[in-house]
Amino acid sequence: MGFSGSGSLSGPFCPQADSAAAARSAANAVAIAVAAARIMPGIMTESDFHRMVDAVLARIEASAEAEDALDVDLESGILTITCPDASRVIVNRQTPNREIWVAARSGGFHFTLRDGRWCDTRSGDELFDSLARVIESQAGVRIAWK
Repeated sequence: MGFSGSGSLSGPFCPQADSAAAARSAANAVAIAVAAARIMPGIMTESDFHRMVDAVLARIEASAEAEDALDVDLESGILTITCPDASRVIVNRQTPNREIWVAARSGGFHFTLRDGRWCDTRSGDELFDSLARVIESQAGVRIAWK
């Protein structure tokens, strides 16, 4: 064919890299990505994320359970607060985005960790302040966070 080197042809005349060289290149790319992930500050592992969200959900659950007007259920990482009018406020984790999501009558809110605080990705409001307003508006109950 007139091509020299250790590559091969595949498809309509598409030279392919030597498979050993391609494997070495892929291994190098993985090693570089792993090393970069280890030294990049601010990277939150999935385990760290779950541990932090579990603590947040436990705090919300304990505080909301102290209010007789609210029915609180935490199951499989989803916290449901049922209001006196049977409407619900739902708090859950969004692992791929490393966010906490709140769904309420007033809308959906996404919170991400910034400088040690869970902040709304749009308004910048802190999670507990925002959630207290949502619950007060929807249930008429002011939460005292524990």
